[in-house]
Amino acid sequence: MKHLLSIILALTIAISLITSCEVILPIDNQPDAITVNSVVCPDTAVLVNVSRTFSIDNSPGYYFIDYYHYYRYHDTIYDTLAVIDKALVMMTVNGGSPVQLRYNPGKFRYESDYFPKAGDEVEVEVSVLDNPELAPAKSSTKVLPAPEFEVLSHHTIYSPYDHGYLDRENEHEFGGHDSVMVITLKLKDNPSESNFYRLRVRSMGDNWQIDSVKAPDGTLIRVDSAYSSYMTDIFTSDDILFLDRNIPTGFGSWPANFNYMFDDHLFQNGEYTVTIQSRMRIADNPRVILEYYSVTRDLYSYVCSVMQYRTHTDDVLANPIGIHTNIENGYGIFGSMNFTRQTLYFNDSGNGNTSH
Repeated sequence: MKHLLSIILALTIAISLITSCEVILPIDNQPDAITVNSVVCPDTAVLVNVSRTFSIDNSPGYYFIDYYHYYRYHDTIYDTLAVIDKALVMMTVNGGSPVQLRYNPGKFRYESDYFPKAGDEVEVEVSVLDNPELAPAKSSTKVLPAPEFEVLSHHTIYSPYDHGYLDRENEHEFGGHDSVMVITLKLKDNPSESNFYRLRVRSMGDNWQIDSVKAPDGTLIRVDSAYSSYMTDIFTSDDILFLDRNIPTGFGSWPANFNYMFDDHLFQNGEYTVTIQSRMRIADNPRVILEYYSVTRDLYSYVCSVMQYRTHTDDVLANPIGIHTNIENGYGIFGSMNFTRQTLYFNDSGNGNTSH
């Protein structure tokens, strides 16, 4: 019986090898389309980035040293090859007359002078002047009201600074101190509708560049000529609010399964209490800036899909990640956000020591 099973197995493998073949699937060029990216916020005039879309077989390669270099500096490939500097970008607010945005070659973007307000309905339409065959890209968004939050308490604890590692399985971040601020917040929500949020926790401090000049009598006089800010947006929390199983690995010092974007399904009676931690910077006037954002559903979906894409790029067995878009006849995101801000200082502790 075992011999018969072996023969059957061998014949099955042989037939599979004989009948199977390798098929090369052609990758046809995807139709050209416009990429439009803009996040509308009341504290900033409306700005729009317009770029080309590359298919997988003709995308120019790019190189960056590490996450921080990519985060802080322009991608020269994007600046020189992707940006469309001859586009007609028209904006309409609340159904009014269209206004043309002007191109800023130094910033590689289209700019307006309009600062949106909560409740505004903003629409954009983008056409490429030197390629009329491209269909105009369109999208719209509504500016959300600023959410509210309350700082219930905050205090500073000692926490050894292990070379900047917040997650030892991840990258490290520099400039940390052995003090961590523990902050308890009450986040507020409108329970009559589904809402989406982002919590930004920025720890920062100031570092003066000390210089000296020689006085006529030959003595040296100290001059604080300039300063730079040391900062990080990395924060930690064990709360289920930030749990996201769709982000299985860490990225850029963020731990795995952690997402600073969230919806309101865990809120009860329009509020949610959460505790977070933020590490102090080695700098003067150390502080934590808290920003609680309301974001549109499309912007939430876009950012979450980008996070998933970044953490799956090295996994050959992972399913392809599609980046969310709400651009008609194109790609990208046109969303809005609004926020409330408070600042806490490491030299203060207790309830209510904040500045707005």
